[in-house]
Amino acid sequence: SSPAYEAAISVLVDARKRQGLTQRELERRMGQTYHGMVAKIETRERQINLIEFVGWARALSLDEVELFREVLAMLPAEID
Repeated sequence: SSPAYEAAISVLVDARKRQGLTQRELERRMGQTYHGMVAKIETRERQINLIEFVGWARALSLDEVELFREVLAMLPAEID
């Protein structure tokens, strides 16, 4: 995956870990019945879509715009 995507995912992983949640706990909060979705995103096995990003933020009781700002701040100047 690209450096930009790596940066974005690192923000999501850090947000989850700051709250002390396991991947499974986050999935439950997101209403996911499919176990493994968070792990697959965090290990870059699959990409996250915009709706999942919003769900991720809200499941952590974070403002999705603020979380996206964190992502933007981590992106490299050039995005491939």
